[in-house]
Amino acid sequence: MEFNEALTALLMGDEGLRVVVGQDIHWMVQPRSGVSLPYVNLQRVSDPIDYHSLGESDLRQTRVQVDIWAETYSTALRADSLLRRAVSGFRGVKGEVNFRLIRVENARDLTDKTAGAESQLFRISMDLEISWKMET
Repeated sequence: MEFNEALTALLMGDEGLRVVVGQDIHWMVQPRSGVSLPYVNLQRVSDPIDYHSLGESDLRQTRVQVDIWAETYSTALRADSLLRRAVSGFRGVKGEVNFRLIRVENARDLTDKTAGAESQLFRISMDLEISWKMET
């Protein structure tokens, strides 16, 4: 299980979040159709390689941007609260990924301003700072 799959499994493992967003947790692309709201979109923002005196370290420090999209602000806030509960301060193993610590940082409330008859969407965006390594 790779990092993306492990983080997705962690989120999907939270029953409350799963009830609100269903299976709609996506990496890198926003779904264009066939997806109900709310949904979660994830993307890796940074993933620097750490080194020590013997070379590359096994410990990683990855920043993931999380965007929650919903039809109402209150639904976005509910999904945000559930997602934070699922990951904030989490330490544990999912598959082969050992999450040393997940921290929630830099939350932002945004809207998707549209014109005409299109409906407005609400977005809560946050960054997760994730310390992790692969289990061997």
